Amino acid sequence: MSDERDKVTTGRALDQLPDPDPDETSDWLDSLSDVVEREGPWRAKLLVRRLLAHAGTLDLGLPPLPVHEDLPVSRYPLVLRQGRTLAHFHGFYDHGRALPSLARADSGPTLWISPADAAARGVTDGAAIRIHNERGALEARARVTDKVPAGTVWMRDGWRGVNNLTSGAPSIPDEACELFPFTAGQSAYDARVEVSPEPLG
Repeated sequence: MSDERDKVTTGRALDQLPDPDPDETSDWLDSLSDVVEREGPWRAKLLVRRLLAHAGTLDLGLPPLPVHEDLPVSRYPLVLRQGRTLAHFHGFYDHGRALPSLARADSGPTLWISPADAAARGVTDGAAIRIHNERGALEARARVTDKVPAGTVWMRDGWRGVNNLTSGAPSIPDEACELFPFTAGQSAYDARVEVSPEPLG
C-alpha cells in the first residue's frame, strides 16, 4: 500500500512532514552548493531544471515548468512596464503626497516613452498625455527618452489610476505558490496601451 505521504504534492504541506533522512537531504543541498561554487550558477540552474523535468516524468504531482508565451495580439501597440524610483513611497503615504520633499521630487505621473514612439504620436517632452486601453485611462506627462526601447513605455508604479490599465491577472499559478512557502500570489501589472497628446484636466 502506498505511503500516505506520497499523496502530498504541495510545498506548504510537504514542509509540515518530518524529514525521514535529514543527512541525505543535507548531502543533496551541499552537492548543489558545490556545483554553484565549482561551475557557476548557470550550471546549477540547468541541473535544477533537468531535475524538475525528470520529476514530472515520475508523476510526482509537480506543476509543469513555465514556458515563454508571446503577449496576445492587441490593438494597443505599446507595452506598459512599471518600476520604482528613489522618491517612491507606497499608497499608504498618499502616493507620496503626504511627504512634501518627495512630492516635489516626483510631482505627478510621468510616462517614459522612446523618441520614435513619441514622434509617431505627436508627443513632445513634458507634454500632457493620455494613456489608455480597453480597461481605462490615466493622464500623465511625457518624458521622451532613449532609455526605453521603442514599443515599450515605463512609469513609476503606485500612482492612483495605474491599476485601471492593468489586468490584475495572476502572474504565478496557485500550484507554483504552493511549492514555495515564502511566496504568495502576484498580480500582473503589465498592460498594452496607447498614448495620445491631451491636455490635463
